[in-house]
Amino acid sequence: TIKTRIVVKALNIKEGSAFERGRLLGKIETETKWQAKDAARATRQRLMELREKMKRKNQDDWSDFSDEELMDKLADRKVIGVEKHSTGGTNSKDDGSSSVAVTNVVEVRDNMMKVCHECLKHDESNLKEEDGKKV
Repeated sequence: TIKTRIVVKALNIKEGSAFERGRLLGKIETETKWQAKDAARATRQRLMELREKMKRKNQDDWSDFSDEELMDKLADRKVIGVEKHSTGGTNSKDDGSSSVAVTNVVEVRDNMMKVCHECLKHDESNLKEEDGKKV
């Protein structure tokens, strides 16, 4: 009918003009928002993974610690207990000052003691093997 043709033609004209441009602009804006959200999510995820990796790397390498740092780390992890006791007497120094001698009392947990015994047995067996080879 004539009425239908007029409506279709009017919609085709309208679609090709500002209406269509607005619809395309809306699609582009929505797609851009989603892409930005995805990029931000991926960046956060990679950042968290890198933090965990660095944390594991720093936590796992105890080989460079000094004796005191190692004792502190083991005490922090509650593998050993360290108490500082001062002796009753004072030590005089040559410059006239005096100081109290402080000793560390180390309490070793049972599991740590077992590990230490195993390490000592292993070291002793290695020393015996080396002595046997020298002869």
